[in-house]
Amino acid sequence: MIVFLEIFETAFISLLRNKLRSILTMLGIIIGVASVILLISIGSGLQSYVTNQFENLGSNLIYVMPGDMESGYTLQSLKKRDVTLIKRIGFPVKDVSPSISAVTTVKYKGIEKKYEVSAFDEAGIKMMNFKPAEGRLLNNEDVSKNARVALIGPKVEEALFGKLSAVGKSIMIQSSEYKVVGVFESKGGGSGGIGRSVDEQVMIPITTAQKQFNQDTYNAISVQITSKDEIENAKKKIEKAMLKIHKKDEFSIMGMEDLLKTINSILSVITAGLGGIAAISLLVGGIGIMNIMYVTVTERTKEIGLRKALGARPSDILIQFLIESVVVSVIGGSIGIIFAMLGSMIISQFFTSEVTLSSILLAFGFSSFIGVIFGVFPAYKAAKLDPITALRYE
Repeated sequence: MIVFLEIFETAFISLLRNKLRSILTMLGIIIGVASVILLISIGSGLQSYVTNQFENLGSNLIYVMPGDMESGYTLQSLKKRDVTLIKRIGFPVKDVSPSISAVTTVKYKGIEKKYEVSAFDEAGIKMMNFKPAEGRLLNNEDVSKNARVALIGPKVEEALFGKLSAVGKSIMIQSSEYKVVGVFESKGGGSGGIGRSVDEQVMIPITTAQKQFNQDTYNAISVQITSKDEIENAKKKIEKAMLKIHKKDEFSIMGMEDLLKTINSILSVITAGLGGIAAISLLVGGIGIMNIMYVTVTERTKEIGLRKALGARPSDILIQFLIESVVVSVIGGSIGIIFAMLGSMIISQFFTSEVTLSSILLAFGFSSFIGVIFGVFPAYKAAKLDPITALRYE
């Protein structure tokens, strides 16, 4: 144990002797670890955000989507006749609501922002459990009159109106004027960018949206079921009804759990891909460690020869240079974790991010592993040096 501590001390002193070189060597590991943790945290944050948003909507909803989601085949095939068809099913269908959504410009006076504008009828607003914080919600009278009225999220109100109330004021959606009739209660979530929160949505009547966007099709049809236990029964009945007027690849039927599973599987692949891309910078950092350690071995050839002449075993030399390599990786990894934590705090203001213990352990473990792997070859070269040849080296 004492011998090992002496070797560790010797390795650490050697690194301190070449501070600038050690810092530059660590840089690749710092960037790699920070990148891996940050990118995985964004992916994990998105998954948590999506799960929370779906939990807010309830578990007794089924979505009918245009096209085949499994194959990726898209088709704008859902129309008013489909809504009527599903309503005729009866039990266990409780209510049906079509929806349209588009990201577009929303303007108030000199302030212009891009928001997701979603369109529903009264049933859709109720299905999503919206409650008014100010004013009122959208209703069927707004739908029947093609009213140019809007229900906005609390973050939209804050961004466009500051501390003023938005109710009663007019906003511009594209080039059309809409009167704000209500602000709904916060549902929480992200704050813009990836993982945009429901609180940043603007909602208008479905009929008004069809006229505004010149669209007679729907992006989705939400179906509320009498109870969660009837989900599978309802899916079969809806599929049977839809097949009367559609081909099988023209629509997809998904329960909340199906939809959540599909989205999370996609996000998992994206998260893994982002982590993999970031891991490349760790490998580059590892190559940097190996190159520097080779240079170090060459520079310290005479020192290695002297130590061997004084009785140091090849294993002592091997362990010393291996420790130097690992120390660089561990210190670089630790600094990378600190930068990742700070970066996540900044990123969370714009994107949904969540630093997890698993991402920290993965990045730190990988950086330590790289220190060992890329340090072995230079350390082995140092251990194999002939002491007589090494002492003659100039």
